[in-house]
Amino acid sequence: MLEVNQIYHGDCLEVMKDIDDKSIDLVLTDPPYGIGLDVWDIKVDIEKFTKQVNRVLTEEGFYVFFGQMPTIIEWINQANQLLKFKDHISWVKRTITPSKRLNRGHEEIMIYSKNGTKFYNTKGKYEDVKVTGISFDTATIESVKRYISSLHATINGSKKEIVRPGKSNSLYKRYHLPSFRAPEYVNYTNVWSFLPQNNKNRNKTEFGHPTTKPLLLVKRLVEMLTLENMIVLDPFIGSGTTAIACQELNRKFIGMELSKEYYDMAQKRVNQTPKPLLV
Repeated sequence: MLEVNQIYHGDCLEVMKDIDDKSIDLVLTDPPYGIGLDVWDIKVDIEKFTKQVNRVLTEEGFYVFFGQMPTIIEWINQANQLLKFKDHISWVKRTITPSKRLNRGHEEIMIYSKNGTKFYNTKGKYEDVKVTGISFDTATIESVKRYISSLHATINGSKKEIVRPGKSNSLYKRYHLPSFRAPEYVNYTNVWSFLPQNNKNRNKTEFGHPTTKPLLLVKRLVEMLTLENMIVLDPFIGSGTTAIACQELNRKFIGMELSKEYYDMAQKRVNQTPKPLLV
């Protein structure tokens, strides 16, 4: 078994051979498109890769990958043959990637599992989940009003409960609210909105990699699909965001990166981040 909390430089299909069967709790990665966008954008043997993912995952493990149409289709087809489809998330970036056709404003996040394991966490802070500016249905508008009313009551020192749900209040039940005061935590939807990492220039983010994922987005996935001390594998770790998320959330990680430039970049970021508390 490879040593955990390490990033390895090399071809993931070769490095993954040294991982024990059924030893990884989550494979989370943003694979290359394979269309030659840059030196890192190599074509991957997706069938062979997916078989390795299936081999190393525990029986309760999850497999998550990012992608866009149409290159994501083959990744989905291979995953469907070996694993169980769990869910699909649309990540709305709130910034646009120029295109010769329609400009790209979102990416897909596909979630698979070995045996249909339930998510470990599906709730987040109200402002992170609901107030994203993507869409507002009637229920969400009512939740916003309720939340603002509660804030006013807190500021004014009022002891009166702003909302006292009754047995017939289906809206309150729908959001599984933790108190009568305000929806502090609500259930995730399958549409997420996170800003991409700040662009340093037109082609690369502040970390020098053109497709660096937002840390908050990766942390939500890690918390949703693992518990503390579980092992997360990212075979295409790029600038190291998955490793940083694991360090901050007390998960173990194994990363792999073929590009020496990005491997060095990821190592630098990991070394600058506090080590996991759990070993």
